[in-house]
Amino acid sequence: MSEDHLRQIEHRGRATAILSVVQDASPFDRESYMIDQHSGDIESLKEKIEEKNEEISRIHKARKDLEDKNQKLDIALKTRIEEITKLKTRIGKLETEKKGLEDKLRNVEGKLDRVEKEVEELDKAKLAHEEENINLREHLAIVSGEVESVKQDLAQTRNDNQNLKREVKDLQDIHQSYSHYCHWDLKKEGRCCPLHSQCRLICKHPCDWAS
Repeated sequence: MSEDHLRQIEHRGRATAILSVVQDASPFDRESYMIDQHSGDIESLKEKIEEKNEEISRIHKARKDLEDKNQKLDIALKTRIEEITKLKTRIGKLETEKKGLEDKLRNVEGKLDRVEKEVEELDKAKLAHEEENINLREHLAIVSGEVESVKQDLAQTRNDNQNLKREVKDLQDIHQSYSHYCHWDLKKEGRCCPLHSQCRLICKHPCDWAS
């Protein structure tokens, strides 16, 4: 039961008691009682009005606080909405950048695959080239050995030729020195020139004995 309800019951009981007294009293007394009664009612109403005013003030203050909070929340909400919009814009930009990077990554991966294949082919070609170089080196070693052998043979042949030339020159010199003897002395004696068998092969001018 509320405080206002209790006050109403109390006021009704007091009014009933006053009414019973007033009915037995004189007109003046009745007026006095009525004035007292109305004065009490006025005071009670003033108190109630004051209470209502205080309550209204509290409600106004609470409403003002709520409005302030609501305004702050509206500002905060607007700020959050702006931040969310900026974040969405940033996310869209990042998604676009990510897509561009993914495309670049795919291109780079494709290039890397091609480069790896080229490197593999170059390795194979290098290996084949190295094998060919090994074969060429082996062949070069063989040819170098043959060339060296030919050089040695050529040097020996040149040496032999020089020796033969010296022998021929010596024979020519001997033949020249004995040519006069061969023509006169040996012919008279009926003997053969010791160089006659080689004259026709060696001498530029064979001795007369050969004729």
